[in-house]
Amino acid sequence: MEGAVIVGQGSSRRRSSAWMPPYRRGGVRVARYAGPIMTDAGISNRLRVLHGLPRVATQSSDPRQWYADAKVWGSLAAIAAMVVAALLLGQWRHYVLTHPAAWISIVVAGLGLGLFLNFTRPGRWTRGQPIFWLTFILLPLYFAGLYNEYWLLHPDQVFEDGSKSLGITNEAILIGAKFALPTAAVYVTLFIWLDRFRPSQPLVWLLTFGWGAAASTWFSIHVNTWMGQAMATREANADSGARSAVFSAPFVEEFAKATVLVLLVILWRNRIVSRLSIVALAGLSAVGFAFVENILYYSRVWMQATNDISIANPTETLVQLVLLRGVYTSFGHPLFTIMTGAGLAIGLGARSKLVRVMAPSAASCWPASGTCSSTGCPPPIPSRR
Repeated sequence: MEGAVIVGQGSSRRRSSAWMPPYRRGGVRVARYAGPIMTDAGISNRLRVLHGLPRVATQSSDPRQWYADAKVWGSLAAIAAMVVAALLLGQWRHYVLTHPAAWISIVVAGLGLGLFLNFTRPGRWTRGQPIFWLTFILLPLYFAGLYNEYWLLHPDQVFEDGSKSLGITNEAILIGAKFALPTAAVYVTLFIWLDRFRPSQPLVWLLTFGWGAAASTWFSIHVNTWMGQAMATREANADSGARSAVFSAPFVEEFAKATVLVLLVILWRNRIVSRLSIVALAGLSAVGFAFVENILYYSRVWMQATNDISIANPTETLVQLVLLRGVYTSFGHPLFTIMTGAGLAIGLGARSKLVRVMAPSAASCWPASGTCSSTGCPPPIPSRR
């Protein structure tokens, strides 16, 4: 055990093992470290365990009290901001403030989370994980985006020329989700299996899928609606939706789906070490987008088929669309976003600055341009017009 413990003069901290001499692996000089830094109490407890004796409870090496810890106040401030936003800034604030059970539950949940993160050992460990804070921020935003989309598409729309567009009922949404779920489940399983060599955290999979399902669809539906209104003429016609589908939707949707990849590369640049992981995460974002998109398509077709007397069998009409979108062309969104992810992976591994910029840009514009030149269908995320 010679050299296993290094004691510094005048210091109470020791190392359980020293820095060991470097070795070569495949011609590359690799430094290795044999163990973490330990205190005197930690070394004493390790020796007691080796001799079959029980451990002795040790005090924390950090002498600061909880009220002097900036991390405690920072986490409490973040939780308080999220609670205030949920009570006062959300689109649902009128319902929450008029129902005591709703706002009391939100306040109690915030207090409980603050106590857990700052006054329990597992909570303090969780507080130091970047993935926790990313989840803490993104999941409420996902919920808010889907909530906004629901109230955007649920009510009936009456236009200036007197025409009326039926809103999507809860029954239609459930039917659309039932038909869209099998396609999403198959592709999610495929991309998780593809990410098995250097797997990402399951929470990263969830956040990536949620980004495509909530953030990307929310951004696309608002931008497509705005573009459709900007391209509309003074005369009432249905061409504005087709124009936004050709000139706006392909580029907006590809940008929205691929943004999460750029965020992950920035925040997890030391964690994402596999090009295959980038491709798999790109596919998960696209599957989430296609899942919500299919629900909207199926729901609208169901509403039209059940309110049009010329359609004898609404179920048969819906099944035809499910086969078209959920089977025959279900690879479309994953394929396009995978191309963007592949371009990003090539750019990250290149030494040339030109390639780092051009590879992701060209990979994202290529599928968007192809869709723009060949599309003739309504916008994938329907505009309000």
